[in-house]
Amino acid sequence: MDLQNLSNLSAKNKKECLRIELRSKRRRYVIGAHASNIFLSRFLACHEFAVAKRYFVYVDHQGEASTNGIINWILKNDKQLFLPVRISEKQMLPARVARTFNVDRNGFLTQKNWVPYREKIDVCLVPGLAFTKAGQRLGTGKGYYDRYLAQYPPYKSVGLAWDWQILPDIPTESHDVLMNYILTPTHLYVGK
Repeated sequence: MDLQNLSNLSAKNKKECLRIELRSKRRRYVIGAHASNIFLSRFLACHEFAVAKRYFVYVDHQGEASTNGIINWILKNDKQLFLPVRISEKQMLPARVARTFNVDRNGFLTQKNWVPYREKIDVCLVPGLAFTKAGQRLGTGKGYYDRYLAQYPPYKSVGLAWDWQILPDIPTESHDVLMNYILTPTHLYVGK
C-alpha cells in the first residue's frame, strides 16, 4: 500500500487501512513446516536472547511469525516461560506457565489460577502486522502490547515478523511503543 495515497488521512485512519491490507495478505501467506525452526535458529543466534532467563512469548495464530520452536526451547532449557493473559478488554499481563497450557483463539492463556507477573521480563516477543527496520510496529489495533510495554518495559522487546512484513514506514501515534529489535527469517534489525 502506498502511504502517499493516504496523505489526507490521520495516522489512526492510515493504520486501519494498512491493517485491512496486511491481515488479508497474512491470511494468504503459506507457512512452511520448517518456519518454527527458522525463527528458533535466528533467535538463538543472538547471544542476548539465548542467555536470558525470563521470556514473555505470544502463541502464534492466523499466520503470525512462528513461536512454537522458541516456546519448546524455553521449556526444554528450564527457562521461565510467560504467556499473555487478558485481564480486561484493554489490558494483558504475563503469567508463568509450566509444560502444558491452553490458549484461546487469540493466543491468550485460558488456564485458571494464574498469577500475574509484574517484574522485569528479560525478552518479550511481540507480534505485529508490520514493522520497520527502526523498530516501529503496527499491531492489530487493540493496544494490548503497547499498553503492556509502556507500563512494564522489558530488557529487550523483539518484534517477530516475516520478511514481507518489514515496511519502509508505518504511521505512528504517541502511544506506539518502539521495539528494541525486529527478527525475521533473514535479518535481525536493531530498533530503538
